[in-house]
Amino acid sequence: MNLNCVRSWSTIAACVAVLACGDDGDNKEAPQEGRATILNSSAAMIAASALSDMPAQDFVVARSRVQERVPAPRQTYARGFSLGAGRAASLVADPEVTTTRRLAASALGVSLDPAKEVDVVETQKSIDALLFEVQKIAPAATSCDGLPSGKAEACAIAFLILEVKRSEGNVLPTTDAGTDAGSDAGSDAGTAGEIKCGPRDFAGATEVTGTITTSQTWSGKVVIKSAVYVNDPARITIEPGTEIFMAVDSSLYFSWNGAAGVYANGTAAAPIKICGQVAEKGFWNTLTIGENTTSDSYLRNVLIAEGGGSVAALDLKDDITLDNVQVIDSGKDGVLASDFKADSKLLTVRGAAGYPVVINKQGALVRLPRGGTFAGNTSDQISVSFQYIEGDVTLYNVGVPYAQQMTMYQNSGNFVVEAGVEWRLKSDLTLNFAWNGASSVQMKGTATAPIKLVPVDANSKWGGVTVHEQVATTSVLSYVELSGGGQGRPVLEIKSPIKLDHVSLKQNGEGLELTKLGLAAGSSALEVTGTAGRPVVVAAGGVYSLPSDSKLTGNTIDQVQITAGYFETSGTIPNVGVPYYVNGSTYDSANVAITLAAGTQFVMAADATWNAGWAQGTTLTALGTATQPIKFRGEQALTGYWRGLNLDSSLTSNSKLDYLELSDAGGGGSGGAAIKVDATVAITNTKISNSSGYCIDSLRTLMLDFTPTNTLTCALGALNLH
Repeated sequence: MNLNCVRSWSTIAACVAVLACGDDGDNKEAPQEGRATILNSSAAMIAASALSDMPAQDFVVARSRVQERVPAPRQTYARGFSLGAGRAASLVADPEVTTTRRLAASALGVSLDPAKEVDVVETQKSIDALLFEVQKIAPAATSCDGLPSGKAEACAIAFLILEVKRSEGNVLPTTDAGTDAGSDAGSDAGTAGEIKCGPRDFAGATEVTGTITTSQTWSGKVVIKSAVYVNDPARITIEPGTEIFMAVDSSLYFSWNGAAGVYANGTAAAPIKICGQVAEKGFWNTLTIGENTTSDSYLRNVLIAEGGGSVAALDLKDDITLDNVQVIDSGKDGVLASDFKADSKLLTVRGAAGYPVVINKQGALVRLPRGGTFAGNTSDQISVSFQYIEGDVTLYNVGVPYAQQMTMYQNSGNFVVEAGVEWRLKSDLTLNFAWNGASSVQMKGTATAPIKLVPVDANSKWGGVTVHEQVATTSVLSYVELSGGGQGRPVLEIKSPIKLDHVSLKQNGEGLELTKLGLAAGSSALEVTGTAGRPVVVAAGGVYSLPSDSKLTGNTIDQVQITAGYFETSGTIPNVGVPYYVNGSTYDSANVAITLAAGTQFVMAADATWNAGWAQGTTLTALGTATQPIKFRGEQALTGYWRGLNLDSSLTSNSKLDYLELSDAGGGGSGGAAIKVDATVAITNTKISNSSGYCIDSLRTLMLDFTPTNTLTCALGALNLH
């Protein structure tokens, strides 16, 4: 073991030299301690040493060992290897790369574990760091061959060293405590395609201070040490490749007082970087785009790193164009936005201590840039912090949930939600569509990408969604799931007949509530389960619209509540697989025809009456079958618990009851009956039991005999004809 190497670890150059340690000609591994140190140092710092005008002597020694062992053609191959996009497949497939790595490892006195030779993701990270250093010398370079003469060879050797490290399966940490590489941590780690700060070398940078009111062009290296204000009529042009180093607690404000403009002209090859002087979350404060910033302002290919000292790292009070803006390692939220220009795209926020984006006005929601990513933040959600919607809005699927911070009201426009969107709501919050004006809502999920409305966390319950009367009947909720809501109100309340298609309500305090208008035709596949009470509450006339293929089980009380009142229109009450609970007396309007589907069951509240023929010209058709009888019973199995069926004199002779089972009726005092008949109605194959009065009470003048096909077992007898 060469102890001198171990003792020289205090500098990056000496760490590089550790790779050269080992007994000459014996192909022995370098000391494990030394290898661990070099493998934990920064790839960018290694590249910097390799590419410097005067590389450290220790690096020169390491390079010489590689040159001795690796044939010149192999070095040329490494030097010309593409550093741009699309190299991953080559790393895996090209045998030249594997051969070069093996020879380089041998030259450096280390061994390769064949099982770990290909580690594409981490290799790309390291080569990205190398490319970063290469392009500082030659901005257009895409390979080592793009460098000036004399530097290409050093680049090739650095490339070989990185490949050896990666092939051993070692992963570069994001911090390098205890070494000089620590200054290259934080925002400098990432995957291919990310913009990274690189070394914090701001020696010789131009310092910008105070209030700026004249137009300027920034290029090269710029330092901002305090708060800088760019005011009218200044226009700031920032050239490609500019590095802006922010001192602790510093800020940069555009249009603080009057109209100013910012034109950040970064390119993919030479992005603009606004980074802290130290790689520490929230090291500096904020970049603010003020309310009067010129409308042609833009940020293109810009990195904003380590801001967010007291507010969001990027504060957009006005709409400008963002194109490939990356906000990294904010100490607070990443972006606070009132609006974006419509052509904005590729916004990425990573490592924020709060939300990646906080939206405080509708425009920012409508024009939220897409194509970037929001990952690795403390809360990977888009925070929505405004209340009123005016005009068209589309809630795009941007890969992370939306977090609603306050109750929302739609007053106009068309509200569209894309498939796969997850919408999270804080406790007790509600969404109100067509709150104060004609509107529509289109939530169109799919079977594989449903739209989900859920609470912000498992310990909270949100309110619900209300579809108010002025919502267009063309509105639709398709493949939508609502869960964890219904706090003190229905999780879904529909006051205008819209279409529900594969809507699921799960684990809510209260379920679905419908008015007498019900749902639009074609509604299907309604599922309500896990409700703390009954799954559905519906006004009398709205019950017709319930989908017959509904699934309404698994609730505390598996019953659909029909609210007492009038059936004002004709229709069929469908068999939805669970009983209907009728919480009071029902009536009908004139010329209404009501049909009860076979197999329907009705649970009647105390003293309730089902009145048919209350108004002129009404018809009741209740045709059960031997295997699917229609059933009426009391909420409690007590004699005379509810009053019964009242077939009044206005009921048409077309009315018919067949295969009914009726029990627990006859309440209401002396002379009560399970069925009171004051019209010419056919009642056949009906069973009446546990009634406190007569089974059937009928006017004698009708001279009807109900005994031949019916089974009548009641306290006062089968019939009372008078």
